[in-house]
Amino acid sequence: MNIGKLMAALTAGLILAFAAFGTAEARADTMSFAGPKEAWAFINLKVAEAEKLLAAKNVEPIKEFGENFDAAINAMEAKSEMITGDGKTKLSSVLKQFDKAGDDLHDAAEGKNADASALALRKLKGLMPLIESLYPAGALK
Repeated sequence: MNIGKLMAALTAGLILAFAAFGTAEARADTMSFAGPKEAWAFINLKVAEAEKLLAAKNVEPIKEFGENFDAAINAMEAKSEMITGDGKTKLSSVLKQFDKAGDDLHDAAEGKNADASALALRKLKGLMPLIESLYPAGALK
């Protein structure tokens, strides 16, 4: 088998694996948001859901939230034209921190570690007011 055919077979196998298992990563790639307002609403919804799941000691489903934050974070960074100059730099920095905390939440939930999940969720919630403060009043409501 030549290398081209091998690569094609491997690619086809990966596509089938993602389709068969319906991974959160595959779903996250298909998520899109019209703008930062919709992305922010999604983030708020998922943080609230994560809080409820954590309170119920049901940690594992939370892992998908961390994965799904990527599309929302990307939309907020790419579609926040109303923020310029230094504000744009600050937003980018805070969103990177938020993304890292989302990754931490995913990893902790995947490991079924309630304490680490709670810590990551507190980090996310701590960054949320800072993100909001960088937007003009009402832009995310």
